[in-house]
Amino acid sequence: MDGPQFDTLIKRFSTTTLSRSTALRGLAASVIALAGVALAAKPGAAEQRMVCHCTDETAASCETLTVGRKVARRHIRRHPCDYRGTCTDVSGCCLEIGETCAAGTCCSGNCQGSCVACKSVGSSCGSSSECCSKNCNGACQP
Repeated sequence: MDGPQFDTLIKRFSTTTLSRSTALRGLAASVIALAGVALAAKPGAAEQRMVCHCTDETAASCETLTVGRKVARRHIRRHPCDYRGTCTDVSGCCLEIGETCAAGTCCSGNCQGSCVACKSVGSSCGSSSECCSKNCNGACQP
């Protein structure tokens, strides 16, 4: 902007009457614009991660947490039953096949006093917990 244009602009501002409501509208618009910029620039907002935090081998002890990327890595290292992502129906400390179990503690999802492998589609079953698909109708269904 050159000198004459600047002078013309200053004269226009000094001779234009400004009502209180116009000034307040301008001020409110400025505040809203600045708040929007501040919210958009919030650091780490896009770096959130889901972690399934489990206190023991039961799925009921698990809850999904939303934390920052670095916190998620550190949390999983410090808590052996935790894993990345949202919680499923097993803990990160589930029991392996052959271990004595209670309902909901086997990695396979099939507790028959001890953990046993889940059954594939078409295998005969007595309950939905026996099937890998969790769908039993006399035989495991898809």
